[in-house]
Amino acid sequence: MYRESDFLLPLPENAFPLERDSFFSVLQAIKSSDYILVGGGSLLQDVTSFRSLLYYFSLLRWAQLWNKKVIFYRVGLGPLIRRESRFLVSRLLRKSSLSIFRDEESLNLALDLGAPSSFLGADPLFSWGGKEKKEEGEKVALFIRSFPEENREALYRAFLRFSKVEEKRLEIVAFHPEKDREIAKDIAQYLRCPCVILSQFSQIIPYFEKLKAVFTLRLHPAILATLLDIPWFALDLDPKIRAFSRWWGEENLLSFSDLEENRLEEVYRRRDILRERGKEVKRELKQKSEDSVKILGEFLKNAEKVR
Repeated sequence: MYRESDFLLPLPENAFPLERDSFFSVLQAIKSSDYILVGGGSLLQDVTSFRSLLYYFSLLRWAQLWNKKVIFYRVGLGPLIRRESRFLVSRLLRKSSLSIFRDEESLNLALDLGAPSSFLGADPLFSWGGKEKKEEGEKVALFIRSFPEENREALYRAFLRFSKVEEKRLEIVAFHPEKDREIAKDIAQYLRCPCVILSQFSQIIPYFEKLKAVFTLRLHPAILATLLDIPWFALDLDPKIRAFSRWWGEENLLSFSDLEENRLEEVYRRRDILRERGKEVKRELKQKSEDSVKILGEFLKNAEKVR
């Protein structure tokens, strides 16, 4: 059993939370700060909505106008599908003080947009480092999210066959309950599998310890599986997952056409090889995580000297 303190980095004593949707509260906090650290996730993207990009651009642009040091720390970047989005993000990145990105695709996009002082890091979860599992679990989890309706039949047929191979060990999981609960219930009912709702943080690691493999449509279950030496497979729906899968040569990445061609079991049989590769990836990304901390520490130390 893991404690929450094993998984999260401690916050400074004087840290206080703000509602991110409270524009003027966030703006006031920015104005009273010396450094603005944009950490984790992919805030600067326009696939979810252009409006979201404008919101974060406005906050960070005000920070730069007030001469605050804006740091992008182990973030994703993009996708940016609009020309105006690339223009806005380029303005931010060109005036950023330090940029560390969690994957090569984000780093290359940032360099294309003119970001100075840019480095390749790793997702912040790799600061936790992970644990080695002493024994293989028994369950196989499918972490679900919304996906194109026309692909449902392919997924249903593939996982109906798979559940028979795995003797009903398959479970359908909602990793983000507020977003995934209903679709997880629908798919679990159709496949006649248990449905697991991870509604509390304390449930996550104990649940992963029961798993022998992970199928996912979301990024962070793949990262957690890597940290716990669990082989994982993903459907190619998200550029972030595709970028992470490249550490495995995309051998654990499946398309819906692969499901239609009955390749699910074929790929699944490679799980021991993928687990071993995952251990190498974990070591490499943990080192990049440690390097990121050092780069940020050196930057802050030098910045304080010249203040």
